[in-house]
Amino acid sequence: MQEATVTALRAAIYMCPADLKILTFLGTLGPLTAARLAEALDVNTTYVAQRVLILLERGLIERTDVAIRPSASVVRPGYRITDNFQTNLAALAEGFDTSVIDAMTAR
Repeated sequence: MQEATVTALRAAIYMCPADLKILTFLGTLGPLTAARLAEALDVNTTYVAQRVLILLERGLIERTDVAIRPSASVVRPGYRITDNFQTNLAALAEGFDTSVIDAMTAR
């Protein structure tokens, strides 16, 4: 197994449910702002900022610009899943029972 895959696996194993939810939202909805993540998680932005810092340090997400209104080219700072983590996650998901992830990320 490649070292990057092992690192991503270790990082994914040791995280709280909110981290899994953040990764799920970013993985399914694409790049999001901290405010949008807070709204989706029904928590305050301070809590999201704390969780995002941990995910950034682990290399699971990265900073990016997020289009607020594409027609007006308005962007805000936001976050997205790193390419490396997304690739490793896709490889892990092949043949994996997704009901486990759904149960882990359910409210």
